[in-house]
Amino acid sequence: MFTDKNQKIAVMLIVKDEPAIEITLSILQSQCVDIGAECVVVDASQGRLDDIKQRNPWVKWIDYEQPPDRTFTIAHQRNLAVESTSASILLFCDAGGTPSPHWVLELSRPLLSGCLLYTSPSPRDAHES
Repeated sequence: MFTDKNQKIAVMLIVKDEPAIEITLSILQSQCVDIGAECVVVDASQGRLDDIKQRNPWVKWIDYEQPPDRTFTIAHQRNLAVESTSASILLFCDAGGTPSPHWVLELSRPLLSGCLLYTSPSPRDAHES
């Protein structure tokens, strides 16, 4: 593990009715567990993905209640994910995406070293997910 004890990493996913998140979580599980990163899912599916939630107890799963006056809740879900963690390094991953086998390390390493203040996947990675 390369992480500084004072800098926690959180991988965040927001989802609404995307069962493919289970594939994404299976890719991320060892990456997060190996370095002690937290994985946060904010789910607006109203219980429809509870079977996936139950199969992934390592994930901090937050059920999101959509306000009746909101059609789109992506920003609200992301804000809730950020509010739910004390991590200083925040990585956002698309539900149903297929991150590379070392995605968490590749994105967090330059942030942890202080070389960068923010980063994003390479254009190649963006097209693969």
